[in-house]
Amino acid sequence: MGKVHAAFQEFQHRRDGLIKALTANLDTIIEEAKKIGKETPYDQRKCLWGLEDKSWELRHAAYPCSEAPPQPEPLPPFEEGMSLIQWTRIVADFSYAWLATFSAYLSSSFTLEESCWRMDGKQLMVLVADATVLLKKTTSRRHTTVSGAGQRGAGVVA
Repeated sequence: MGKVHAAFQEFQHRRDGLIKALTANLDTIIEEAKKIGKETPYDQRKCLWGLEDKSWELRHAAYPCSEAPPQPEPLPPFEEGMSLIQWTRIVADFSYAWLATFSAYLSSSFTLEESCWRMDGKQLMVLVADATVLLKKTTSRRHTTVSGAGQRGAGVVA
């Protein structure tokens, strides 16, 4: 398997994990986001990570050095009366930006000694650009407001 294919497969697996998080497991993430500023200090927010095994997890940023892969943005707070679709769009956009940056990081691993380094990096970025954006996979056109029980998950498609 070539390096471009392996890097793109890692991108897809991490993306699949984020899609699962923002659709099937959205309630768990929203519960964590509702704690921000109340039970969880704002500077202790967790990040949504898409993992190589097509799963996801919420954890703090883990890479203290500058040579490490980029880190996702911390979850924004989810406040009472906030539109579920708006919050999900923000998280989906942040997550997709992280995936694109992560892919650029992966393409930087293609060494200069390899004959097609520039083509490999460009090919990976083209594949990433052609992949469906998380926002399209995780939200519908309905605009709903979450004000309590009974509406969790409204406006989100699996």
